[in-house]
Formats: sequence, structure tokens, C-alpha cells
Amino acid sequence: MNLVQTNKYNAADDIRSNPEALKAIGDKTWKIYGPPGTGKTWTLLNIIKYGIGKKHIVPEYIGYCSYTRAAAKEGIDRVLEKFKGIYKEDSFECFKTIHSLCLSRTRDSSLEIMDEYKHIPAFQYLEKGEQVELEIGKDEDNRPVIKNYPIQLYEKARNCKIGLKEAYDADTSYQKTKSWRDLVDIVNNWVKFKEGMFMDFTDMVEDFLIKDHSFKLDYFIVDEAQDLTPLQWDFVYLMAMKADKVFIAGDDDQAIHEWNGASVEEFLKFPGRKKVLRQSRRLPKEVLKFSTNITKLIKTREPKDFISTGSKGYVNTNNYRLNHINFNEHQEDSWMVLARTKTELIELRSDAKEMGLFFKNSAGYPSVNSTHWKAIHIWNRLMKDESVGINDVSLVYDFIKDIKHGWRKTNNKRWAGVARQEFNYTYLNIHCGLQQEKGSWTTALEIDITNKNYISRLIDKGIKMDSIPKITVDKIHQVKGKEADHVVVYEKCPQISTLRDKSTKERDAELRVWYVAVTRAKKGLHIIQPNKPHGHYMPLTAIGYGRFNNA
Repeated sequence: MNLVQTNKYNAADDIRSNPEALKAIGDKTWKIYGPPGTGKTWTLLNIIKYGIGKKHIVPEYIGYCSYTRAAAKEGIDRVLEKFKGIYKEDSFECFKTIHSLCLSRTRDSSLEIMDEYKHIPAFQYLEKGEQVELEIGKDEDNRPVIKNYPIQLYEKARNCKIGLKEAYDADTSYQKTKSWRDLVDIVNNWVKFKEGMFMDFTDMVEDFLIKDHSFKLDYFIVDEAQDLTPLQWDFVYLMAMKADKVFIAGDDDQAIHEWNGASVEEFLKFPGRKKVLRQSRRLPKEVLKFSTNITKLIKTREPKDFISTGSKGYVNTNNYRLNHINFNEHQEDSWMVLARTKTELIELRSDAKEMGLFFKNSAGYPSVNSTHWKAIHIWNRLMKDESVGINDVSLVYDFIKDIKHGWRKTNNKRWAGVARQEFNYTYLNIHCGLQQEKGSWTTALEIDITNKNYISRLIDKGIKMDSIPKITVDKIHQVKGKEADHVVVYEKCPQISTLRDKSTKERDAELRVWYVAVTRAKKGLHIIQPNKPHGHYMPLTAIGYGRFNNA
């Protein structure tokens, strides 16, 4: 069992163990604690604008590291607004995620960047012939990631800088189905598969650290620092050591990625002077009060007080189902409906469709498949004897029941002989295999009954294809950093009910998730409690009202 190494020495280890080095970093570092809605990213960008405008720092010597590519791009865009016409986007070459910045300094042209969709099919069998179960998921940047327990645990061990066996013994998740021996076999085969050919995201950081590719910056800035892993913190230590000024921003109470190796303890212990942003531009009084009672139960945290927007707001805990909430009451406002788990998210989205709500996920994708919308729109145009293009014909033909054999695909020989660019119903019926009689799209198009009924309800409400949903339905972990006027939190899962049975670390992690959920609200908060016994508080409500004493 030739076990791969997961805890490799790098240059940051010397800094971490050197009191003088830590003091040197602390003397030039500001740690900015930004509770929800207090504008920590806005503060960081103002620091950048001041550095460029007043201190005449060249953008190339400012490093701005964020948790996601989208956030890094937003940073560039907002700074460019201030210096429009003076600088171009490529001037901000160090505005990146940590992975991207490491890669830009260490890129080995002989190694291909791991693309899970492209390369994983090649890794289907172990040497002994056992099939490897691999599922491709998405990370915060919508990039493909491997969802396979042994490989995920291996990556977590690397990011936490611990041994694989230590990570395995400490893991209590439901996914722990592999024996230790089988897990090691899979991991070893995975490492062999990658060796000399591919580089994954963890490889990018490790390579940067082992070879010490750190470089000098005037300003080194890290946003969302509570989400960094110990390995990524090594990167921060190396870069901070050489930088003139360091700004580290985050909120330990919003550290909800510990399951993936993130270490809030690393953020709390990083040396530097502390500044707490105290004015929330998001939370009204009632929501702030409710959320503060959650943080009172978190044991490992930096104490901090901040103030509300001044408006009263509301907290409604009398809901048992989603349909008890009147979304029409504030239909011009934005809404967010949040689930703790994937199973609950499926339930919520099903309920939302039953109610005829038009919604989107956190990435902006609407609840109706765009091809369904387009097919309906095209069919309705054909029913009005309007003409459509060949691409529209191709799309709607995928959904029409009665198409003569050989005509469904527009790139075949039959279609090649059609000397026409625009098509109406009559022409398609006579010359292009369309046998479907005129009528409603509900009978003409093959769309599953659930979606057909849902779309019909939306159309009856006057919802149009190009409408932008005002309601977001997603998991709590997907909306950190976002906000809405009204937030609905679905409390059904047992995690919060069993806080007394958890370790301090597990308890803190769970409380932080719920804190993130309730602090998305700009005006009001609804708690859905489907399992609420008559006359009793569910745990989240009890915590929010300061009446939960068993945690």
C-alpha cells in the first residue's frame, strides 16, 4: 500500500514557526472584519483606489485575491470605473483567485490543466479492474469538480495539510463507505493517472509553495479570507512576507466551507491589527437581533458588534409550508428561498412550481428550460402563419410529435435540397415533413406533463420568455455574498435540532450556516418550519429569539 504524501514541506512552514517573521507580517497587516452588509469588499476597493490615486501605486503591483473568479473580475471592473481611460483590464494582472495567481507564476507547459469533463472518462477503471464511480459537480465558479469520496478526501487532506489517514479517521460523513485499503488503492491510482500529464487546482498552489514563487507587491489584499484552507493560508503567509502592506478581509461568522477544508481558525490567528466594519447597509433591526442570537452560541469567533440600517424590518416564524407565504405582497421586491440540503432544495423547487412561481438559481438560470420557452414561442408564431428561420425549425421539430421520418434533423440530405431560408406552417406541412395539425402548443409539443403544467401557469400569469425572475431558490452555501429584500429559510433538516450532540467545531459550523442564511435579508425574514409541533418553537426560531439553551 504505497501511500501518497499529502503534507508536503514548503517555504511558508518556516515563516509560521518564526516569531520575528510573524511580527513583521503583523506590523504591516490590517485584518478587516466585515459582518453582513457592512461593505468589506467596497472597503478593500476603496483602499485600492486610494493606493492608485493618492499613493501612485502602479496597478501591476497590487494583488487582489478573492474566493471566486467572478469576484476578482468584479474587483477589476469597479476599479476601472474609477480610472476609466487611464488603465486597461490587463493592468490588473494580479487580480485573481489564489489558484489562478499561483498558476500564472508556475505554469508548466508540459502539464495539461485537469478538465474533469475531458479527462475523467479516461480514468474509469482501477488496475484491478474495479469501476470507479465518478460524478462531476460544480464549484463556486461553476467549474467542474470531481465528486468521488476517495479523491475528495485526498484533496481535503492536501488542503488541510494533514495525512490521508488522519483525514479518513476524522471523517464522520455519510459518504465514508470505502474501507481504508480500498480508499488508498483509488487514491494511488488517481495520483499515478495524473503524474507527468495533468495538474489540478491543488497542484497549482502546492507547486507555487514548494518552489517558493512568491514575489513583491506594494499592496497584497485577500477577500473572503474565512474561506481559505491551511494550504492557501501558506500562500498568504509567503506573499504577505514580501508585500509592503497587507489587507485581509473576511467574517469568521460566515465561514461555511469547513466541510471542504476551509479553516476559520487560520483567519482568526493570522497576525495583524483589527478593524471591524460596524455599519450594516443590509440588515434591519429585527433581522439583526435575530441573527445576533445565533452568533452568541458560536464558541470560536472574534467578538464584534455592528448596527442595523435603522429600519425595523420583520421576522415571521408562523409558516409551515412555502405556500403560506404571500409572494405577491411584495412582488416588486427581490426574494430568496433557501434550503440547507440538496434534498430540501428539490422539495422547495417542486413546491415553488406547484405555486406557479417564476424563479432562478443563484447563478441566474431560470426555472424554465430555455429551449421549452423558445419552442413554445416558435410554435405560436407558426400558428399565426409567421415565418421562422431554419434554426428555429430545427429547435421546434425536436418537440413536435408528428414529423415524417427523415425530416426531424435539419442537417440531413432532405433538408439540403430545400432552397429556402424562411418557413411558415403551410410550407413545413407540405414540403418538410410536418404532420402536426394546427392547435395549442400544449397538445403539439412533447414536453413532460409537470413542466407543461408549470409553464401554462406562468403564461396565464403573463410571464414572458425574456422576464428576469425576482425569486431565487437555492442552497444556503450558494448565496453567501448575495442579498434579497425578503428571505425565506427552510428549516427541516435535523442538523440544527441535534446541536447538543455535536462537537464544538461541528456546532459552530452548523450555526454559521444558519447565520449566513438569515443575514441575506434586507427587509424581512420568513422561517418555514414544516415539522413544528403545535405550540413549540423549532430550534432555529428558539435560537433566533434567544430561547435555545441546549446548544
